[in-house]
This record gives sequence, structure tokens and C-alpha cells, in this order.
Amino acid sequence: MVQRADSPNLFVVTPGRKRMPLFDTPEFEALLATVRRTSKIILLHEDNRTGGFASELAAIIAEEAFDDLDGPVVRG
Repeated sequence: MVQRADSPNLFVVTPGRKRMPLFDTPEFEALLATVRRTSKIILLHEDNRTGGFASELAAIIAEEAFDDLDGPVVRG
């Protein structure tokens, strides 16, 4: 994980790994904590748009941290 806190715009880069189970892992808890702290998330991946890893992760984040996000999860 790469963090840059000396900037007014905090960003965190977390290298993703397709790892199951996704819940109850330190990486996922850190991701949720970042979403709750910043109210934002950007997911990037090179995979299928439908049924890909990022779409599943976006759905889980929407379930777990929807109230903490600035807006709904959208696909671009």
C-alpha cells in the first residue's frame, strides 16, 4: 500500500490480489477504512466489465459502506 499524506489530497494505492475469501482480510478492512475516511473510491482493473473482480468489489463496498460514500457506485 502506498500512501501520501503530506498532500492535501490523500491517495492510497492498494495492489489488489484475487483472493478468497474477500471478507475478513486485513486488506479489505483497510480498503473499507479508507472509503469511510475519504468517502470515495476508484477501482481500476484489466478484466471483463461484467462479472469482473472490480465489479464484485464495487458491489461489496456499496453494501458495506454505502452511507459513507459521497455518491452511489457507478460504472464508467
